[in-house]
Amino acid sequence: MQDFTASISQGFENGLSYSVSAQKRDADNYRDNNQSAYENALANLRYDFAKGFVFVEGQAIDDELNLAGYLLDSQAAIDPRKARTLKDYSNQETDLARVGGGVDITESWQLLAEYADRDEDTESYYGYGNPTLGNMHVKNATPRVIGNLATGNGNAVITLGYDLVEAEYEVPDWGTHIEQTIDAFYGQIVYPITKSLSVTAGLRQSSVEDTNHSINVKHDDDVTAGEFGLSYQLDNGWRLFGRYADGFRFANADENGFVLPGVEFLEVQTSSSAELGTEWRGEAASVQWALYRMELDNELMYDAAIPNSNSWNGFGANINLDSSRRQGVAIDSQLILSDEISLQANYTYTDAELTSGSFPGNSVPFVAENRANIAIVFTPIEPLNVYLDSSYTGSRYRTGDDANARDKVDSLVLFNLNLTWHYKGVEVSGRIKNLTDERYAGLYGVSPTAGYYQYPQPGRNYEAGITYRF
Repeated sequence: MQDFTASISQGFENGLSYSVSAQKRDADNYRDNNQSAYENALANLRYDFAKGFVFVEGQAIDDELNLAGYLLDSQAAIDPRKARTLKDYSNQETDLARVGGGVDITESWQLLAEYADRDEDTESYYGYGNPTLGNMHVKNATPRVIGNLATGNGNAVITLGYDLVEAEYEVPDWGTHIEQTIDAFYGQIVYPITKSLSVTAGLRQSSVEDTNHSINVKHDDDVTAGEFGLSYQLDNGWRLFGRYADGFRFANADENGFVLPGVEFLEVQTSSSAELGTEWRGEAASVQWALYRMELDNELMYDAAIPNSNSWNGFGANINLDSSRRQGVAIDSQLILSDEISLQANYTYTDAELTSGSFPGNSVPFVAENRANIAIVFTPIEPLNVYLDSSYTGSRYRTGDDANARDKVDSLVLFNLNLTWHYKGVEVSGRIKNLTDERYAGLYGVSPTAGYYQYPQPGRNYEAGITYRF
């Protein structure tokens, strides 16, 4: 892998400033037929004046990726670098333009707005016929006002806004042509009830209109989501907090363009979540823990192994999953032992359960009950920083095993080592990933047709880099 990045920025006394950056990254990657090539160029021009600012920005991205596909477990045991698909690829060229700014309406209120236009051309090949060409064109506008209101206990912050997204997705070879419009009104207030107690409340109302021109069908839906939170500062060290929030996501135009037979449009993904916890911060240590619970309905996911007669190879589609519930506890902590050594650690326990469909009460596939991370930061001398981290992922059922009838994937422990050395404007870094050379996969799945499959990940691998700032 070779990755080259350069950037330059400069500001002038008259309020003008600019920044330009470019990146080029080429990688063989771990698997056969998994090479990637990425180029990114970005330019930004900004003008700051007494009452606000304006900017204009342009970006061009060329992202090319060969697709190795999944391997059966038996194949991965022999050669994890092997590609199942020898010629498949997915390339994307993106042009993005943004313009926006902000202006002070009064001393307490500010108007902010951005407009973006993104045009994506795609070319993909999946081992059959000719390459498939597609286009995704997205325009969005995000005006909003932010105000500060003085109260006897501090400033209250109010945000009011409107979001508009218009998207058009076309794949001529598939006869796919979908248009989508999403708009949303929202508001939020953070209000200090007392010096120690503050409340956050928000509401968002959003609607979507989809038109599938290929089958001449229209669809519309709307969702209202709210949030409410409390934060109480007991003293300089302790804080109590609680929060309830609704969440949602409409399927994107391209997701609705690749669904199962009989499905015209995917359902909106919705969720409701709550958390309650405490936080303590001292001079040399901090710890935060929280109890959480989330109900998730119609989760959107791409399933590569699901039978689909609309697909060229008979598999793969965007789908809505059955309802599920996740609840547990999350703990995050930091400890400074000395000027040279500090520790960071977190742990999450998750009880994930299917709550609808054919297997209510079963565990959600590929969600581990136990996850943990720990890191040691060692600075023996000021220019040198050593960072050793380890991650633990507990056993879990494979993706697709809603029945919980197959063997679980074994738990996994990974170690990484990172060293960074600074001297004036020069930074030299080195990293060893998967220090103990574990053999593992980023995804383990099972399907009635493919059986046990996986996407193997690299063993021990190395990175080195140098940065010069002037």
